[in-house]
Parts: sequence; structure tokens; C-alpha cells
Amino acid sequence: MNPTANGDAEGRTSPVTAIVAFSFAQHEPSLEPSLCNRALAAEVLRLKTSYQDATVIAQWEVARGLDQLGEPSDFSIDPTTDGSYLSSEKVWQAAVQRLDGTGTTQIIVVAQPFLHLAACRHLVRRSGFAVRKERVRNIGFDNSPANTQWQTRGPARLLLYTILQLARRALASLRRNGVEHVHPRIEP
Repeated sequence: MNPTANGDAEGRTSPVTAIVAFSFAQHEPSLEPSLCNRALAAEVLRLKTSYQDATVIAQWEVARGLDQLGEPSDFSIDPTTDGSYLSSEKVWQAAVQRLDGTGTTQIIVVAQPFLHLAACRHLVRRSGFAVRKERVRNIGFDNSPANTQWQTRGPARLLLYTILQLARRALASLRRNGVEHVHPRIEP
């Protein structure tokens, strides 16, 4: 038997657990949830059967999928009021605010398992929470015309996007440290 937030079959106390779900392959709001976000919602419900007392915090697209499945999330992380992009970092920051004072120590991350899941788990660890690794089944990619994010249309695109993001962060870090130009050193 998997432990719940209140304890296991022998009465031992288990860490307080939350499930945090990050969306993938955004559509226009009227067309959400996408197939990927419905699949993520189904993964949340599958995990919730083992962690019945876990708080569920879901990015709004996944929260809509949970609503459609008749099992709403405890908290939905909604789009920003200024219309700016709701990044995984912003979703996690909002989730941390919801978790403040709850005693939660352990997070189960639900996200697209190809690259995105590892990035989201890293965000959680960097904030000082323990990550409880649970398998997230493959949710696929979204090649539909309704998908507004080029990087979520396939694994090669997501890999390219990840490389571009890492390069952007590395350059920003160099600039913060006073390095303006990076020239490769070519030896004869």
C-alpha cells in the first residue's frame, strides 16, 4: 500500500504530499483542455488514487481537464492578469504560495515526461521541497492547428526549444557577470 499524507497501513506518519501539475501544448482558452492536458489530468487522477490526501494544484489547462473528469483540483493556477506567458517557473511560484503554511514537504510533479518533467522537478528541488518520483505516462505531443506553441509539436522541437532556453540562460548569466562578448579561442 502506498502511503497517504496521513499515514500508512501501520499508522506511521508519512510526509505531507502535494501533486502539482504543469500544462503542455496550450490552445486558445476556449479550446482548452488540449489532448495533452486531458492526458495530464488523467495522470493526476491515477496518482490521486494512491495519494488520496494529497493536495492537487494544477495549471489552469490541466485543472479544466480535471473539472471535465469530475474531480476538480484543490487549487488552479490561472493565467496572469496582464496576459503575459504563464511559465513553469510562474506556476511553481504560485504553487509555493498555496503550499505556504500547509506543512507540505513532498511534491509529486506531473508534466510532459519528455524533458518538461525533469525541468519541473528541478524547479521543485531548487525551492527546497523533496520530489517524490512517480511515473508519468507518455502524454504525446500536439500537432493540431489549435496548438499555439511550436515547441510542443514534437520531441525534436521540444529538444531544440530546451537548447535555446539553456543558451539564453547561459548568456544572461555571462552578462550579469560582466562578460559582454564571448569569442571562441581558435588555436592554430
